[in-house]
Amino acid sequence: MKRTGRVSLMLIFALVGVVILVVLAMMSGSSPSTSAGRFLTALQKKDVKTLVELSDVEEKDKATIEKKLSDTVNQAGRTYNFVWRIVATQLDGDSAIVKLMYIKNVDSPASYEENIDLPMTKVDGKWKVPIFEVPRKLYPGLPRADALQ
Repeated sequence: MKRTGRVSLMLIFALVGVVILVVLAMMSGSSPSTSAGRFLTALQKKDVKTLVELSDVEEKDKATIEKKLSDTVNQAGRTYNFVWRIVATQLDGDSAIVKLMYIKNVDSPASYEENIDLPMTKVDGKWKVPIFEVPRKLYPGLPRADALQ
């Protein structure tokens, strides 16, 4: 015999699962550190399309930036190895600074950990890297604004 007014345990688990999925979907890609991590991973993998997607550049400059990034990662950066970890994020409205612990030339016994600040800006609700403001010591040869002229 079934009582009315009792909630099934399976129904409770299903509702909790849906709530968790909604929270995860809302959080994915919505933070500066997530976008910074995606950018750095794309830089390690030499994924130029993702680098352009995550870069804050004007639409008219995207093809030029894509060409320059491709040249950089496939020529100058082909032997450049690095590792990183995000240690903090400072938010200030539509801009942020993602603080990294960074080791360049990780294969070298003389490599050491450095602090690097990666700037981020919010563009149309998405966090992006202003490519022209990335510190030179993060990755050599990244495009600069004056290279577009």
